[in-house]
Amino acid sequence: MTPDMNLQYGQVRVQIPFALDVKRLTEALKEAGFYVHNEHGEATSQGWGKGYDREGYYPYWVYEDNGAWFFAFPPEDYEQTDLGRLTAYVGAEAQSELDRWWPYLELARY
Repeated sequence: MTPDMNLQYGQVRVQIPFALDVKRLTEALKEAGFYVHNEHGEATSQGWGKGYDREGYYPYWVYEDNGAWFFAFPPEDYEQTDLGRLTAYVGAEAQSELDRWWPYLELARY
């Protein structure tokens, strides 16, 4: 199953078709060497990244919104418009990111 991806609030956003155990996700990410926003995973959201950010600004996030779970990350697919501007879209790079992180999300399935 491939969840739908869209751009929202400047991020690629994917609705996860199951609830997440944030604690389990946090443990798996830390074990793999990633830095996490909430060290204990006791929340309805979690951010993570490759390097430590004192302010907690990480590129990858999961969060619960009105009972649904989402995974969000910055877009990497861009195309040039007729006016020479770059605009983000959901493409192969977004799918690659989703494929990269999906095993962690499945591991944290509630």
